[in-house]
Amino acid sequence: MSRDEFETLLTEPFLTNFASGTRYAYSNLSYTLLRHVVELTTGQSFLNVATANMLRRVGMTESYLDVAQVPEGS
Repeated sequence: MSRDEFETLLTEPFLTNFASGTRYAYSNLSYTLLRHVVELTTGQSFLNVATANMLRRVGMTESYLDVAQVPEGS
């Protein structure tokens, strides 16, 4: 999601097809916000930061956050 798309998402109401408080609806908005904060503060992509500081730090060398990063044949 681009920064412009994210800013638009923040300004639009979160619409559901049920009354508030009657059901639950999942939203990734907080994770999208986290991604943008990490990228702005580090100058790196969220995938690179998360891979280096979470996955690799705990020895997960064959784990990936983006399916496009998985080596062919894995």
